[in-house]
Amino acid sequence: MYTIDNKTQNNQNTSLQTLICPLELEQQPIINRLNTNEDLHQSTQKNSGEVVNIICKTNSFLGIKFKERVQLLTGISIYIVTIMGNLVAPFIFHSSNIILKNKFNLNDEEELVKFSSMIYMTTIITLAIVSPFIGGLLDFLGRRKMLTIIFISTGVFCAILPLSARIWLDFTIIRIILAVLTNTMINNTLIADYVKNESIGKAVIYNNFSRYIGAFLSTSLFLSLIAYTSISITYNVMAVLMCLTGAYLFFSLKEPQELSIIEQNPNTQGFQNNQRYAVSYWSNIKGGIQECKNNSILIFCLMQNFVVRMGTVLGSNAYSLWVLANIADQKQAFALLAFALSLSSFLNFLIQIPLIKLLDKIRPSILLFFVQIFRGCSLLIPMLIDNKNPQLIAAAIVIMALANGMANVGRDLIFQKNQGAQSRGAMVGFMDLFQNIGILLYISVFAFLFQVIGLNGCFAFLGICDLILLAISMKFDLNKRSRI
Repeated sequence: MYTIDNKTQNNQNTSLQTLICPLELEQQPIINRLNTNEDLHQSTQKNSGEVVNIICKTNSFLGIKFKERVQLLTGISIYIVTIMGNLVAPFIFHSSNIILKNKFNLNDEEELVKFSSMIYMTTIITLAIVSPFIGGLLDFLGRRKMLTIIFISTGVFCAILPLSARIWLDFTIIRIILAVLTNTMINNTLIADYVKNESIGKAVIYNNFSRYIGAFLSTSLFLSLIAYTSISITYNVMAVLMCLTGAYLFFSLKEPQELSIIEQNPNTQGFQNNQRYAVSYWSNIKGGIQECKNNSILIFCLMQNFVVRMGTVLGSNAYSLWVLANIADQKQAFALLAFALSLSSFLNFLIQIPLIKLLDKIRPSILLFFVQIFRGCSLLIPMLIDNKNPQLIAAAIVIMALANGMANVGRDLIFQKNQGAQSRGAMVGFMDLFQNIGILLYISVFAFLFQVIGLNGCFAFLGICDLILLAISMKFDLNKRSRI
């Protein structure tokens, strides 16, 4: 026993970083055993903490700082989702018209435009209705499960779409489902989930670059693939890519709740103690409403999204209508439109490169003032120039497209920096709701007010909305740092 007592005393005087033999420990007096166990537990806890700190050291990618415990593969998933979402969405948008024409023999131009427009309007209305509920589902199911299901489902429906037999049954229904799925891919919560606040600007710019990459691959690669193979083969290739992406996300994405304790946000005080998954689907929807009440900037973000996303109609419809209405030669009109849109895309990409380092340093209120003034004034240009001059039309389209791109950068920055820690999916759903209502309103302006105010007046309508939004922004403190 003397030997054992000596060993016990020596163990108590050391740092206890070595384990005690179970036999020796059992032969110690009860008081000594308790002290030894307590010290051993503290030592083990300390060593475990050091290991956790090493493992959970924050990763970064291209200067973007991720939150604690976010692994590199999880962070990169932000941009993989954006690239693949912007790869499939334009592809479906453009190629579905090819299916309409070839599969259903809609060779008459007016009939094709009629069916395409009706399906587009039905899709936008459906998106406006279901978006808030899809956002709540994103919070309820979690990022990994939801995005995995979305990508794999997109793959399945891509494979089925070319096999459609009836326009108003399977084709339209599948087309709407694909629109809902791809919209959820593109408008996600991943930046707010995984990126630190001080790197939000960089993340937004790189996310925009990812959009350009996806859109470029969509038009240059997959639309060209249709010409060399067939619609069915191309859609099947796209289906495989979507399913593979879904499988990758299942293994790479981690839930924000699993990564760290939810950030303490002064604007979401009613939810600070909620550090578990939502107990019900509707609690996420209510959580999003509560966050809007606690943080008034989110209410402004909804209004901003309503106005800024009206600009979606500019690229999809307005520019082409303006060119075709003023340039008699159809070939010249298409050449001018292609040149103007290609140049504006290149310049948008080029302008955003310096913003990688600058955007996080610019005060959001100053950025908003610049981008809304820029777009508001640019949309008044058609009223001030000779609409029969091709060079002036091309220049005006380039300026309006640049202004529209910058307005979207401002929108993304302010919203991403002000998302709360709770119900992010529900908030994205609310943003989608206001976006689609804005798109519907602006489409209605072209459809019903065109005869009264003309195309130039339709451009000016959006420009005036931009200036009104700028005036409303004066009521909000956009520079307030809303989350950690």
